[in-house]
Amino acid sequence: MERNTDKTRVPRQERSRETRRRLIAAGERLFSQKGFHHTTSKEIATEAGVAIGSFYAYFVDKKALFIDVLKRHSEQVFDSISTVRLDDIGNTDPRGLLTDLIKAIIVAHEISPGFHRELTVMVHSDPEIRTVMDGWQEEVTARICETLALWKDRIRTKDLEAAAVLIYETMEAAVHRIKLYGLDMKEERLVGELSDMLSRYLFDKAEG
Repeated sequence: MERNTDKTRVPRQERSRETRRRLIAAGERLFSQKGFHHTTSKEIATEAGVAIGSFYAYFVDKKALFIDVLKRHSEQVFDSISTVRLDDIGNTDPRGLLTDLIKAIIVAHEISPGFHRELTVMVHSDPEIRTVMDGWQEEVTARICETLALWKDRIRTKDLEAAAVLIYETMEAAVHRIKLYGLDMKEERLVGELSDMLSRYLFDKAEG
């Protein structure tokens, strides 16, 4: 169901933008600590130090704010992962590059892990959040596919789109196991085996 956002304000002055940023930050903290369903709009406004009227000036309801928190979280994750250069594989050990990428994804999952855990719950219970996450996942897999296209002369797989989905899902599952749900072994062991597995899948032989 579409929301009527006509009455919400688009912040144009710095003071208004700062109020909106405080509401988003407060929402992220409370969603991480209490969960979406146990957090109220009034609590978010109080946490942000603003009146409840200010909350509704910028967000039609707490789900709208949750979606904005999700968008900000996604941008932060992208920024973290973007520290790994994936376009110059010709002069790079591919297994080492995959290891660096996995480690960058692990670091990205250290950004508000409480919110990330709540997000995994919301994805399975709320169709609107699921739609937003579907868009995020499509963007990530598209970027992976673009990277595989740059590697096309070295990798053995030809179905780049399917390979991108498999790589994303495999990395995501492994990193969730490490950062969100706990792991009864040293992180380095899983990272090493995952790097080796993906290297063997993508290349004619495990390189590096």
